[in-house]
Order: sequence, then structure tokens, then C-alpha cells
Amino acid sequence: MNKNLEDKYLSVIEDNVNVGKTSELKEFSILISGIVAICVAIYLSAGLIANVWIDNMSNATQMKIENMLALTSPRSKNSNDNEKIAFLETVKPDIIALDKNLQGKSTFPIYVDEKELYDIIKKFNLVTGLKVTIFDNEFNVLVEYPTTHCSFCAYINSFPWGKEKCEESNIKAFKECNKTKNLLIYKCHLGLVEVVTPLIKDNVIIGYAMFGQIKLEADDNEIYDKLKKMSSSLDIDNAIALLSNVKHHSVKKIKAEAKILEMCSMYFIEGNMIDVEYKVLQNKVIDYLDNNYMADFNIDKTCAFFNISRTTLYAIVKNKKGMGLMEYIKHLRIEKTKNLLLYANLSVKEISYLTGFSDSNHLIKTFKKATGMTPKKYKQTIS
Repeated sequence: MNKNLEDKYLSVIEDNVNVGKTSELKEFSILISGIVAICVAIYLSAGLIANVWIDNMSNATQMKIENMLALTSPRSKNSNDNEKIAFLETVKPDIIALDKNLQGKSTFPIYVDEKELYDIIKKFNLVTGLKVTIFDNEFNVLVEYPTTHCSFCAYINSFPWGKEKCEESNIKAFKECNKTKNLLIYKCHLGLVEVVTPLIKDNVIIGYAMFGQIKLEADDNEIYDKLKKMSSSLDIDNAIALLSNVKHHSVKKIKAEAKILEMCSMYFIEGNMIDVEYKVLQNKVIDYLDNNYMADFNIDKTCAFFNISRTTLYAIVKNKKGMGLMEYIKHLRIEKTKNLLLYANLSVKEISYLTGFSDSNHLIKTFKKATGMTPKKYKQTIS
């Protein structure tokens, strides 16, 4: 119920009581008061519940609801309404940009001392007989020795479906390794044993080292069964003959070789044979924040996007902007609010959607604390 209407009812009731109206009128007045109180309570409760529900939505969802209400409600006499709706529609892609970006992963240039890396993995091969490959954080080959697969794997990779399966198996292992940040021993899609370990610099995974194309003696029957289920274009007899040339290693030996690879990986990092161009990473992080502050900002998702730790993210922002991460996000939102107040004919509620604030009250409180005045006062001052 409208507050003015409520006051009017209460005023009438009070006047009637004061002039000593009949008991029936008093009872009627009490009844009206009760109804008014219930209506007010329902109104306020519904509003509170709706606000909590809406506040827990993403900004993108809030905007969709806002736009649907705007489009289905009777049009006001304000000639700027259509312009406002059009404006909200044009910025909607920016509001949901973070969610789209997080479906992928950031890339940044990697420095590689190919000569040093090649020399070390060649010596590793000399001792173990194993093929070693160094990948960047996007799973591209940087250095490998030898440059060819074993005869069995080369045959399987000669088929498009075989190459695709091998690549899928590698990427699955990289992603698991990325999740745990630990060495991983696993079997490929055909049952051969492979080992991958992350290359970590300042808590950032900048690449991977891998060896494989070996088998356990007990795995032969398992591999035979998998080969029989492969494409009809595969010559099973030839594949089995080539499989006999694949090296057999014991579990104990594979674990020892994996440990040596892990130690070599640490040496690659400590010796700066592979490194991230850190300044490029810093610029990418700041650019990302500058373009995604208006979304439902999530620190963990941002760290996952760049494959870095919270500590690294905080350090980058502090180093580049001289302030904490959330302080910088708040700064960006305040500056965007100022621009919208100056150049866009929007309500504070609409601006709160576009700047990442949970609601208009949050925006007003934060803006006043940062500037010493409310958004309305600020707009009046600069107009």
C-alpha cells in the first residue's frame, strides 16, 4: 500500500477516535488499522524477499528481467525510455563477457632456451631410451627428442582418427595435471603408459614435460583388445607386430624415471630455460580486469583463467596499480559510474547493473564513501 494512503487511513481513524465516535466506528477503525498493518507487512516482506532473490542473481539475469519488465509494462511519458532500453541491450554483451571468456583460457608468450632444453632431454633419452616432449601451457610442442614417435605410435598416428585420439588423450592428461599441479602417471587411449609433469614458475603453470610410449608386460592383452575395437582400416596384424617393439618397463622403473623427469622440470625452471614473459602476463591481467569488472567478479575464476594463484594475481595488481585487487575493482566501478552519470540518461539502478554493484543502495553507499557525495549530488555538481 502507498505510504501516503496508509497515513491518510490512520489519520482518519485517529480523528474519529478523538471525537468520541460510536463503539461500532471504533471497532471498524481497529479493523481497518489491522488490514492496513497486514498489507504494509506483506508489501515490505515481499519487497525484501524479491530484493534478496534478485541480488543473488547474476547481473546478466537481472538485466534480462529488467528489460522484460520494461518491454511489457505500460510505456511512461518519458521519451528517453526506448533509448534506455536500447542502451541496456547494447551493453548486455559486456555484462556477460566474463562468463564467455572463462570458457577458454588465457595465453601469454613463453620464452624458451631451445638449445639448453634440447641438450638435457637428449641426455635423458640417452639414459632411459624414452621420448621426451616439452609443451607450452596451450599444449603446443616446444622441444622434443627424438622428433619421431616409436614405430607403433607412428602407425596409429598415420590415421586421422588415431592422431585425434592421441591428442585427446594428451589434453585430458594436461588438464588433470593442471588441476592437481602434480606429476601424473597414466595410460593413453590404447593402454600405453605416459608421464606428464607441470612446469611451474611463480605458481603459474607455463608448460608441461612428458615422456611415454612404453608399456607394462601385463598390459599386452589389454592393448590387443583395444586394437581390435579400432577402425576397420587398421591392419591388426601389423599393429600387433609393431607393438612388440614398444619398450617394456616395470612399475618401479617408470616411477623412478618419472621422478627424474620431475627433477629435470624443476631444473628447467630454475635455470630459466623456459619462462613466461611476465610483463606480458601483467598487462593481460590488467586489461582483463579493465574489461570485466562489471560482471559478477570471481577471484577464483579469474585465477583459473590465467592459470595463476591468488598470490600472483594480487601481486600483479599491486605492482601495476599500487592498490589491492578489490580496491582496484571498486575504483573501476566508481569511474565507470561517473562516466555514466555524465553521459548516459540512466537511473542509479540501471547504472548499478552496468558497473557490477549488487544493487542501487550498494552503489550509492560505495560512491558516497569514495567521492564524498551521492551519485545524484555528483551529477548535479558536474552538470
